[in-house]
Amino acid sequence: MSSLASTEDAQKTSGHPLDEKRDPFTTTLEPVLEETEVGYQLYKEAVDEGVSWTVEEEKCVRRKIDWHILPCFCITQGLEFLDKTALNYANLFGIKADLHITTAQFAWFASIFYIGYLVSAEPMTWMLQRYPTGPVLGVICFLWGIVDYGGESILLGTMVNRFILGILEACVTYVPLFGAFWWKLDEQPVRHLTWYCFNGVASIFGDFLAYGLGHATHSKVPPWALIFLALGGFTTLWGAFIFFTLPDSPVFARFLSQRQKAIAIKRVAGNRVGTKNKVFKLYQLIQAFNDPKTYILFIASVAAQIPNGVVSNFSSIIINGMGFTPFQTTLLDIPSNLVQIVSLVLSGYLAGRFRNSRAIMMFIGNAACIVAAAALTYAPHDQKWG
Repeated sequence: MSSLASTEDAQKTSGHPLDEKRDPFTTTLEPVLEETEVGYQLYKEAVDEGVSWTVEEEKCVRRKIDWHILPCFCITQGLEFLDKTALNYANLFGIKADLHITTAQFAWFASIFYIGYLVSAEPMTWMLQRYPTGPVLGVICFLWGIVDYGGESILLGTMVNRFILGILEACVTYVPLFGAFWWKLDEQPVRHLTWYCFNGVASIFGDFLAYGLGHATHSKVPPWALIFLALGGFTTLWGAFIFFTLPDSPVFARFLSQRQKAIAIKRVAGNRVGTKNKVFKLYQLIQAFNDPKTYILFIASVAAQIPNGVVSNFSSIIINGMGFTPFQTTLLDIPSNLVQIVSLVLSGYLAGRFRNSRAIMMFIGNAACIVAAAALTYAPHDQKWG
């Protein structure tokens, strides 16, 4: 994805691999950008007309975006996390006994999801870049909701179900990238972490849902299957909703007037990422591989996801193994999710308030997790409440 503003100050910019070659093609550059850059025509018109705006106008545009776009990202993120970790609740309410599976086979249920995730990651990137975000995300949400409905009846069916679920949910990984189309750089940290905190919000909802459905022992459908059915229903409805309501970029936002669309596009031009570009650029890939931060963030992400995978899929086993009942285990998951929500919002605010503080926030968060894991591992096992 390239900046819509790049053509405006191409002569001022250095370090771009194509800068030296742009002059001969100045006359042909605009038609190409109009075809590949979503919203370029509107941006160009705003620049040509010298569109300016007041602080109040910008606040109004940002407020509309927050009310319409942020909830779509937040709820999609929450449902993705809840649907993939519903296996945690199912484990508490009898899936292993009903399907006659071992603990090792249950571990494969968790692992096969991420294999599908890896297989699908790059195709999903291409699809979201090439086609409108709302319809693509809506169809995928609808499909993974349907996958939630079935498959958990035999061992092989459950494995296939989890693999397909991983393929479909891989698209949500790239939703944060679209934040740059809607918000300026200093506005993004708190909003990114706001929708990530919906992992915690969704988990709390899931805890109460599992607690309630876990008491449905007189139904012909086992409680763990009811949990999957309920979550599948929510997700299919949500997929249908965002199919029609989530715009691809400010250009297609029906809740903005034409002037507000121009403001929305022009105000984020300083991000230098544009709104959306449909063409893959090899030089950007090369730049990413030449950037040391790519490898640092890769190692940090892998290191963080190892314990995250354990907690997401096996926390119920860990807590239940301390001597708590399935219902107590479900409710004891709530405090950790509340801490997650508060810490994410707070760190997002601080990262937005103080420049170059993101790495510090990451260090503090990871250090707290290490201390908590050590306490959980080495504390006396007979003191389950302290």
